[in-house]
Amino acid sequence: MVGNKAQIGFNVGDNVDGSPDLKEIEIWVAGQLVTFRDNIAHISSLAQYAIADAEKSRDLKRFSHYFIGKSETEIHQFILATRLSDIEFVDSDEMFYEHQILDWGPNTDDVVCFLVECNNRLFITVELFCDAGNSQNTIYSIEINEDELITVLLHFSQVLCKS
Repeated sequence: MVGNKAQIGFNVGDNVDGSPDLKEIEIWVAGQLVTFRDNIAHISSLAQYAIADAEKSRDLKRFSHYFIGKSETEIHQFILATRLSDIEFVDSDEMFYEHQILDWGPNTDDVVCFLVECNNRLFITVELFCDAGNSQNTIYSIEINEDELITVLLHFSQVLCKS
């Protein structure tokens, strides 16, 4: 296990069907398994996604005026709602991509994760879309240290490249 399941963790499993390029992967965020529907990953692609998230320059304060008085889960809901709403919201796309993390193709298609600042603390939030008909998905969050997050993502990419 790279990292930990309670915060952010990755478990690299066995090769699939003898392929050196495909492995079973578990990705955990805030105690939630996010690869519950697709746990087979192309390891070089996943390694590149992890590196890109680790190296992405983010300005999480850029849209903070929208988040005043909101909890980390309310911030998550707000960011997502600006994308899903019928109302035109000028900062929607930029806000979404500034905060989005773990947008790693088919393995994470059923979840949305954001990095958000709340009360001068950094959180990673995750919402699992288990059922397309379920509009009341639960949002989970956990405080995270940015340096530790980067270290875990880079270590995960190294483990993938060596396997």
